[in-house]
Amino acid sequence: MPHTIERYEGATAQKKAQASGWLEPDMGNVAPRTDRLELIGSNFNDPGPDYCRWIAYDDQGHVLSTKTIDGY
Repeated sequence: MPHTIERYEGATAQKKAQASGWLEPDMGNVAPRTDRLELIGSNFNDPGPDYCRWIAYDDQGHVLSTKTIDGY
């Protein structure tokens, strides 16, 4: 069952959304409008392949962008 691994809000979410690298969100195009950023991931004992997914939300709770990283 996927679960929340990390959660950022406000200016911290905007800064983190810009981070680039293997497990980073790399969402610079939506970073200025990001109000909340969550990292959701599977458990190692879940069926199927492991993954993690970054989700950027605006201040109204609408999804701005997602990035899924297979395996980790």
